[in-house]
Amino acid sequence: MRRVARTVLSALILASNMLVQPASSQGSEVAPGYTENQVKAAFVGHLFNFITFPDGHAAEYICTTEETAFTQNIAAVLAAAPTLKVEIHIMSAADIYASERCNVVLAQTLTASLIEQNAQSDVPVLTISDQPGFARQGGMIELERRPSRVGLIINRARAETAGFTLSSKLLRLATIVSTAGGESDES
Repeated sequence: MRRVARTVLSALILASNMLVQPASSQGSEVAPGYTENQVKAAFVGHLFNFITFPDGHAAEYICTTEETAFTQNIAAVLAAAPTLKVEIHIMSAADIYASERCNVVLAQTLTASLIEQNAQSDVPVLTISDQPGFARQGGMIELERRPSRVGLIINRARAETAGFTLSSKLLRLATIVSTAGGESDES
């Protein structure tokens, strides 16, 4: 079990350190042969190994409102890792929180209603996005493009208030922020 965790952590660290190449008209290249969306999708696929869901649940359904290159790449990563048993579903914003199956939301945009719905939901929902400012606005995990890599920004207080436990290994890779916008000393 430890060897598997080390292998997954190594893959996550490798993905976080991949060099970002100049953007092209087809999208930005993160490393030769990989797009930024592919590296971000790999992050999402590996995140579930470092997050404990409340009440022993596991990530099962990633719900989002639209199909994009990013969501297509996530679907490919999930298909390549059948032991995760996580599916991605495209549905309307209204249906995401009406569904008790959605325990991960890939937010294309963060709205006040998304934050409020998440706070009032009886089912803990992990929120992830690659939108700038997502974690500081109340989302839980933000995938950020940095000059030389893709990084993680985590709103630890928001995630822990919802009942999620974040691995110390994951937290060491991330910049920790608060909803108010102040950065923590934990980055």
